[in-house]
Amino acid sequence: MFEQVHGGIRNSYFYLKDSDFLRVNYGAATMTTSTVISTTPNGVLPGMVSYISDDLEVAVFDGTSGIPNGIFGQGSADHSFENTPAVASGKVVVLMTGGIYELDYFETVAEDGVTDITYAAGDTLYASQNGLLTNDTTTSAYAIALVAKLPSSDDARLGIQLLI
Repeated sequence: MFEQVHGGIRNSYFYLKDSDFLRVNYGAATMTTSTVISTTPNGVLPGMVSYISDDLEVAVFDGTSGIPNGIFGQGSADHSFENTPAVASGKVVVLMTGGIYELDYFETVAEDGVTDITYAAGDTLYASQNGLLTNDTTTSAYAIALVAKLPSSDDARLGIQLLI
């Protein structure tokens, strides 16, 4: 569950790149995080980092392509009622410039596929090659957010304060 604790700027004028509507998450070769499981829908996930592609569509930022502009506020495959207009129009909500959010989807394993990631309050977060937030500094040069709340056994969501 993606939760907005304190909203920042929300924009829904972006067209989502066709390939990201159905992108494979669970089982993708680079996806090693324990927050993406077999029941996770395909397509962009809430909290994935976005960027504007060369053809002026919004797509999942992989740490190397373009410059990040925000995070997705909804997934392309879940929230069917809210996303019905998105499917028809091709537009999605991108959260930008501030705000505090709690995310279900974030990296729990480093890009080496072996090392567990631990978070601390105040950690700077970057985009992984999967478009998910991580504190692994080798993934991207762009600071996306700060850790505002740590996952716990009672609430597995990562709280973030958006910087971009």
